[in-house]
Amino acid sequence: MLRHPSSRLRIGLRGAARAQRPVSNASHPRLVDARSETDSGAVVTLRWDDGAQASFHRLWLRDNCAATRHESSRQKLTSAACLPDGLHFQQLRAEPDRLRVTWGPDGHESDFSAVWLRQLAAGQAGLEAGAPGTEATVGVGAVPTAVPAAAAAPPSLPRISYDELISGGEAAVWRWLSALHETGATLLTGVPCEPEKVTEVARLVGPVQPQIYGEAWDVIAQEGAINIAYTGEPLAPHMDLCYYESPPGLQLLHCLAFDGGVEGGETTLIDAFAVAEQLRREEPEAFATLARVPATFVKDHANREHPVLMSYRRPHLALSAREELVGVFWSPPFEGPLLAPAADVPQYYEAYRHLHRRIEAAAATGVQHRLQPGEMAVFNNRRMLHGRHGFRQRGVARRHLRGCYVNIDEFANRCTRATPPFNLPLPFLAVRANQGPAALSRQA
Repeated sequence: MLRHPSSRLRIGLRGAARAQRPVSNASHPRLVDARSETDSGAVVTLRWDDGAQASFHRLWLRDNCAATRHESSRQKLTSAACLPDGLHFQQLRAEPDRLRVTWGPDGHESDFSAVWLRQLAAGQAGLEAGAPGTEATVGVGAVPTAVPAAAAAPPSLPRISYDELISGGEAAVWRWLSALHETGATLLTGVPCEPEKVTEVARLVGPVQPQIYGEAWDVIAQEGAINIAYTGEPLAPHMDLCYYESPPGLQLLHCLAFDGGVEGGETTLIDAFAVAEQLRREEPEAFATLARVPATFVKDHANREHPVLMSYRRPHLALSAREELVGVFWSPPFEGPLLAPAADVPQYYEAYRHLHRRIEAAAATGVQHRLQPGEMAVFNNRRMLHGRHGFRQRGVARRHLRGCYVNIDEFANRCTRATPPFNLPLPFLAVRANQGPAALSRQA
């Protein structure tokens, strides 16, 4: 199994709260103390009944007061630049379920949920300790970071039945999403061979992501194909739509037909994160080059009903501010001319060859699965490279897959919402008067 035991979703403050294991709403950590050096001190130190302790700056607290948010939309109404001059703690009061603050100089009052502050305390500790996965990433999305040392071990895909997924409620969805996030790919079984099922499953995660091939598309070998995927030719490991500013996050491929008379056509999957991390260990200069020099990805196809000319430049390897790997962008058939300073050109091509060799080696031992009718492969398009063996259709035998995409942010959002226990998603959801943590979790 392609396992990333320390993988985490990066989802702003929610990701920060998961730097260490988050506190369950069900456990109701109780706030027992709140004190500052003086009432007008810059920092308040909080202590909970589980022994946890954390400090919060007065500016941060005031900026995250619930009153700074619109009641229904929860959008911020004021800027941090509008905080009053001379801001100080006029009064601090720790109650079991909340921190109450009266502010000077304006007398404003704020309530902060003790549960939410406790979660932020865990995230704060993770950041200070340098824990991975504690920061938001912009434009890349939710992906795991910790990668096993070996990239070539024969993997297997976690399986879940369609009936279990559909009838098992949120618990079944959570098991599926957890496996998908942890391993990068899953296999659904027993999916009815009906064209609409691929989008039905996709919508369990989020809205289907439209693109130039439509909302859903059929992979069938045909004459005059507008994409080599619609032929019987082999497809080397790649990710889809690198020429988009926001390439799809998840890809779903539902097998509607795969007759016995079809020779070849096995689907292949490799964990590009494992390959890239192997490159980082063994060829750090090559890794750094591919994380710095942008490749050019192009879709140039005028001979179609809706002509397409799209281009986007990005490095093959995307890193967070902490140099954690957060995306691999690899699609050789859609690479355009390299646009880079002359000094970078030889370094780029040398690094490219290093990564390519490792991808080829991993492909030899990665997933090679002949999809059966009723099976659906679901994988992270930002992490897993997919491909297929070439195939021949004898007589009336046919191979028919139907696919669609989901945006990576929708996947991140759905994982967060499905995660038991449900974490307070936003900093401004303070406990209202006469409401305890249970009521708060229902609101969220």
